[in-house]
Amino acid sequence: FSEGDIVVDCGSNVGEINIALKLLNIEIDYFGFEPDPKSFESLKLNNPESLENLNQLGLSNSNGESNFYLDSFGGNSSLVDFGSDSKITVKTKRLDTFEFNDQIKLLKIDAEGFELEVLEGCGELLKKINYISVDYGAEKGKNQDLTIVEVNNLLYENNFKLISFNENRIIGLYVNNQLS
Repeated sequence: FSEGDIVVDCGSNVGEINIALKLLNIEIDYFGFEPDPKSFESLKLNNPESLENLNQLGLSNSNGESNFYLDSFGGNSSLVDFGSDSKITVKTKRLDTFEFNDQIKLLKIDAEGFELEVLEGCGELLKKINYISVDYGAEKGKNQDLTIVEVNNLLYENNFKLISFNENRIIGLYVNNQLS
């Protein structure tokens, strides 16, 4: 990462990626998206210099509102119903409805089973993203399905190549072949 790189953090929780880069003395343009109200309050406290770029909403393939199913114990709240007894209504937006001054260095997606929908909401913006990190572990719905196949297919169809894979957490890092 370099000074001024744009990092988009989907499912930012409390903003760990921005905190880690700050500890390395790398000042990025950080955009955080977190629909969970409690996590969003922590995100704001941890990232006071980025307040104007923090968004309390869920990234999706549509603009509107959706049920957001809460998991206060495991940090696995999701726009996908996983059997939680607790839910709230949150705003959702497509990522391609936001304007970025430059290409995005990294899009990090940790959407608890909603990864494909987040990517679909990128539309043509995918062409301006250098790297995408996706947590596509077993978190989708009541069956706790993986999203790896659908996500991988969509990214390959859009000129991304898998360059690193963590099998312990089931996370993939992709590079945009058109920008590398």
